[in-house]
Amino acid sequence: MFRIYGNIISDQERRGLIEEVNDETLTENLIHYIPHHDVKKDSTTTPIRIVYNCNCKANSYSASLNDCLAEYQPMMNDLTTILTRRIFRMEKYTVTADVEKAFLHI
Repeated sequence: MFRIYGNIISDQERRGLIEEVNDETLTENLIHYIPHHDVKKDSTTTPIRIVYNCNCKANSYSASLNDCLAEYQPMMNDLTTILTRRIFRMEKYTVTADVEKAFLHI
C-alpha cells in the first residue's frame, strides 16, 4: 500500500497538482502542510485514494486552505443542464464520461 500511495503522490506531482518545495528561503512562514490519508476501496484499478484535509489550520490564528478559497455558487449544474439540452437536440447519439477522476473528488 505504501508503494501505491507513493505512486499516486508522484502522479499528482507529475501533473502539477502538488509540488515539492526545497528552497528554505521561500518556506519561512509561507508554507502550510495539508494533512492527508488514504481511503481503501474494493477496486482492482484504484485500491486506495488520497483524501486531503483542506480545512486543517496550522494554529488557531491561521487560515486553512478552504478559508482562503473564493466562495461562489456552484455553476456545474447549470452548465451541465445547458450542454446536455443542446447536445440532445443536435445529435442522434450522445456519450458521457467521467472527467479525470472527477477532478480528484474536489
